Amino acid sequence: MGDVALTLPVLFAVATAVALAAYVAGVDETGLLAVGILAQTAVFFGGPVFVARWKGRGAAADLGLRFDLPKDLGIGIAAGIVALVAGGLPGAALRFLLDPAGETGNTGLIEDAEGSVWLPVIAICAALLVPVAEEVLFRGLLLRAVRKRWNRTAGAVVSGILFTLVHVQGNGVAEDLVLLGSIAVYTVVLTWLVLRTDRLGPAIVAHAVGNSIGVTAT
Repeated sequence: MGDVALTLPVLFAVATAVALAAYVAGVDETGLLAVGILAQTAVFFGGPVFVARWKGRGAAADLGLRFDLPKDLGIGIAAGIVALVAGGLPGAALRFLLDPAGETGNTGLIEDAEGSVWLPVIAICAALLVPVAEEVLFRGLLLRAVRKRWNRTAGAVVSGILFTLVHVQGNGVAEDLVLLGSIAVYTVVLTWLVLRTDRLGPAIVAHAVGNSIGVTAT
C-alpha cells in the first residue's frame, strides 16, 4: 500500500522535471502535454514493475503482467466492445437526465492536438500505452495490494473507484458525472477480467480496444 501511495509524489516529481526540461528545450504547449502523458505512463508502468522486481517475484507473478496468446486477444477484443456498449448505456441515461452543456468525453486531448506534430505521440499513448500502464498500476499493483491487505472484494472496489476518479476531466459537474457513469461500468468489465483470469492480459487488450476506438472516432 505504501508503494501505491508513493505513485503521486513520484509522478509529480518526474512530470515536473520532464516538463521543465521540455520547456527549456523550447517545446510548445501541445508538446508539453505529450511529454507529460509520456511521463505519467512511464511512472504508472515503471513504478509497479520496479517494486515487483525489487521486493517480490517479478511483474508476472506479483502483478499478473502476463498474456496467454492468442486466447487473450480474442477475450480482450470481445470484452472491449462489450465494455464500450455497456458503458454507453449509463452515459446516455445520465446525459438525458442531466442535460450537460459541455464535453462529456475524455478525448479532448486528441482534439486539442489537431494539426500538431505531437498528435501521433498523444494518439499512440492514449490508444496503446496508457491502457497498459493503467492496468499495471490499478489492477496490477493496487487491486492486489488491497486484496492482500483485506480481501478480493475490497481490492476490486477500491481499485475500481480510484481508476474511475482519475478520469475526472473538470468540465463541470454534470459533464463529469456522465463520463464517470460510463467509466464505472467500463471498469467493472476490466476488473472482472482480471479477477476471472488472474492476469492482466485480457484487460490490457480490452482497455486498448476501447481507447483505440475512442481515439480513432475522435
